Amino acid sequence: FIHNDTQTLTLISSIFGSLATAPLYLFTRKVFNENVAKVSSLIFILTPVEWVLSEIAITNIPGLFFLILLLYLTLRLHNQKYSGVLIGLYSGAILGLRFTDFPIVLSILLFLIIRQKDMRYLINLSISFVAGLALWLMPLLQITGISQFFTATKSSASYVVRHDTLYGMQLPIENIIPFRLKDLWYLLNISYTKTLLLIFIISLYFIIKDQRLWKNLGFQILAVWFSVYFICLIFLYNLELAQYTLPLL
Repeated sequence: FIHNDTQTLTLISSIFGSLATAPLYLFTRKVFNENVAKVSSLIFILTPVEWVLSEIAITNIPGLFFLILLLYLTLRLHNQKYSGVLIGLYSGAILGLRFTDFPIVLSILLFLIIRQKDMRYLINLSISFVAGLALWLMPLLQITGISQFFTATKSSASYVVRHDTLYGMQLPIENIIPFRLKDLWYLLNISYTKTLLLIFIISLYFIIKDQRLWKNLGFQILAVWFSVYFICLIFLYNLELAQYTLPLL
């Protein structure tokens, strides 16, 4: 409709940057309470990294919207009969938008499988997840051709592995983790501001101390998301770009 690639992608970021507050509010209200949901939604839209990325033609914000929606749907559907099928299909499909979210999506699915302890649930979720992947992968292969797709994927994978990761940095192991934590702290300051970052850290401390929350399914899923992505930031992802801190928000 717009006939301009950049304007189209920017508009998509703007729309989903606004819409992301809806599943965030619903999920947070279900895990905590309405007051926490209101404050969290307000902080979310005013945080610099979310605000700025909602005006840029990249996939971070749309990807985050569908990730937050996955959180809410998982919490809403977990007791329903076909929850494994629906969650698996949705999870596979959203990776077509932003495949770098794979560690978060996979960790949530593995957590649900371990929690259910049901072979039928495992089979249903796995098959539907593959079907969700096929929804975007098969058309993509048809457009690009199989050889071109794998050449591009190999090139991207090589960059990810070698650039600014533990493998690519060639530093002694005892120096790598402090070096990466320092870079991450710098990006968090840029992304959130020191004031908000301090509020987040203090809040996180009190939240973790609340033993009642650890029995809540939504909080457990949130803890899996946060832990896995934090580890990915330290060991895998590029720490040159502020947008990679967005899923921690």
